[in-house]
Amino acid sequence: MRAELKAAISGLLAVMLTACGGSDGDKQSNPTTSTTIPFPYPPEQSFTDVAVPLDENLRAAAEFALEMRADLFSLQDEHEWDNRHSKYRSRVDPEVFVPEKEATPPGWVDTTGGNTLRVISAKDVGNDTIEVVICSYNVPGRYILKWNGKIDPPDPTIGLYGLTRPRIQWTDRPAADGSVSAGQRWLLVDDGIDLSPNAPRNLAQQVCEPFKPEPFVQKMPDPTTTIATPTR
Repeated sequence: MRAELKAAISGLLAVMLTACGGSDGDKQSNPTTSTTIPFPYPPEQSFTDVAVPLDENLRAAAEFALEMRADLFSLQDEHEWDNRHSKYRSRVDPEVFVPEKEATPPGWVDTTGGNTLRVISAKDVGNDTIEVVICSYNVPGRYILKWNGKIDPPDPTIGLYGLTRPRIQWTDRPAADGSVSAGQRWLLVDDGIDLSPNAPRNLAQQVCEPFKPEPFVQKMPDPTTTIATPTR
């Protein structure tokens, strides 16, 4: 893939997957002194489901596409990188963009909340390939614990709706890491991210709103343990 196209996709993913939030004062480097800040909330995650009935083959492709999409979000977390990067590259075509490892933004300590991913359709497009339509919803949203004890809410500049159309192929072709399967398996051959400047601005909302989760609200998860007062 051309370098400029990779750069464009990388920039788009940064907008889609990273909530920067906070004032300039929050973006200073982490303190060098030892800091312990209680954060009794569940880890950030992607909540996934298939919102429409599908036959066995289409559902298998849809579930694979959902897992790959959720893993793509997880790759934005440097703590998840080692667990997911190798696996991700072993299940994508060499031409599919794979994000580089990025350091945790300055001032971040932990995150909670996440997003919701839903398959709303899947179809056979020939050549043992399935196109899956995935809606992403920025709910419950990402909540960021800063080193000063402040918790930032979801970034208001990031939309509530996202839309991708990844393509999955049943094949024995080599993956991005050079591995070759002993038999056929699902391989992500197109991430389905539309970079066209002519794409309708509100297309994601138009397509995905009828399938949105209920309640459709951004809300911080309940704590898993008793909340202690943050200290530095």
